[in-house]
Amino acid sequence: MRSITILFYHFKRGILNIFLTVFDAIFLKSISASEQQHKPEILIIKIDAIGDFLVWLSVAKTYREIFPSANFSLTLVCNPSCETLAKKNLTFDKILPFDRKKYMLKLTYRLLIFKTLDKLKYEKIIYHAPSREYASGDLLVKKLNAKQKIGFASDFAIDSKFWISKSKQFYNIVFESKSVSEHVNNYHFMQFLGVKKQLISIEKLVFETKNNLQLPQNFVVFFIGARIGIRKWDINNFIKLTELFLDETQYNIILCGGNEDIKDAEILQNFFEYNLRIIDFVGKTTINELCEVIKNAKLLIGNETSGIHFAASLQTKSVCILGGGHFNRFVPYPNEIDSDFKPFPMYEKMDCFHCDWRCKYQLTNLKSAPCIENISVHKVFLAAQNLLK
Repeated sequence: MRSITILFYHFKRGILNIFLTVFDAIFLKSISASEQQHKPEILIIKIDAIGDFLVWLSVAKTYREIFPSANFSLTLVCNPSCETLAKKNLTFDKILPFDRKKYMLKLTYRLLIFKTLDKLKYEKIIYHAPSREYASGDLLVKKLNAKQKIGFASDFAIDSKFWISKSKQFYNIVFESKSVSEHVNNYHFMQFLGVKKQLISIEKLVFETKNNLQLPQNFVVFFIGARIGIRKWDINNFIKLTELFLDETQYNIILCGGNEDIKDAEILQNFFEYNLRIIDFVGKTTINELCEVIKNAKLLIGNETSGIHFAASLQTKSVCILGGGHFNRFVPYPNEIDSDFKPFPMYEKMDCFHCDWRCKYQLTNLKSAPCIENISVHKVFLAAQNLLK
């Protein structure tokens, strides 16, 4: 049954890829550069989620070393959720927010983005993504003018082998990544582009601190969200963990997550009858406010999602509830990183790890995968106590 679900997923993506290939061929017509160019233009495409962006920050600054401002104009195209942090942490000349879903599903937005980027002819376009996406990044690279187009060979985490192979021809240079780890792959890619220094590290995150949050002195963060349900520890486990913290510690608990996690936060709050030691910030913080919360926490406990990478970048200890879908890709952090703020991974090893979240046991992405649900509340609490000592 699960194989049928995977086939249906690839069928839907295939239909979308075919439609957008035809649409682009008809409607996205390149024109001669309309803006005067004083320096060669370099375009960096980094449009994946904010967790990937935080991992990428350790190498992102070296783009300015490869392409110094005296000689090149450097533009970053990034996920809208990353725009604020990109402006604060990077010295690119231009930063353009790019919503992947809207670019694939809203044709007027697709035309607008293309026309914005098509005003220039680029010296180089670099699509920095170990998992390329055909309908967004690949087709954008195909249609824009550039002397040289560089990308990863890509795995098949998003699109099937057919589409990845087809889009390979859009690039002059394709980098073959050899490691499972995103940190290591980013480093090797920058070496490939000419950077010599060691880059496998955790980049300290800079953020705007002028926020009006009233935070308690001693608190831990429960980051209850994840991009898809199959990767989320069930909210009932967070309820049991909350009971242990309320009964056996003096810490307050701040709940964090996105708008999609508001219902789960309400379930937890209702269970404890809105206990004053539990503060609900789910869906209520800006990126800068979220950074302030995590920076001031004694510990963060969360699923393998952006919250874990925020904690590492903000020098806050964390416990990561880790499944097998992308095991070793993002977490555990590689041995080359020497830091007290590497996430502490909690997992129960299964023989089906590295499935790219195409779980053979689950017919729906709404319920936690067994590799997530098998992780004991008691073990997570013990790990948290050890890190809080």
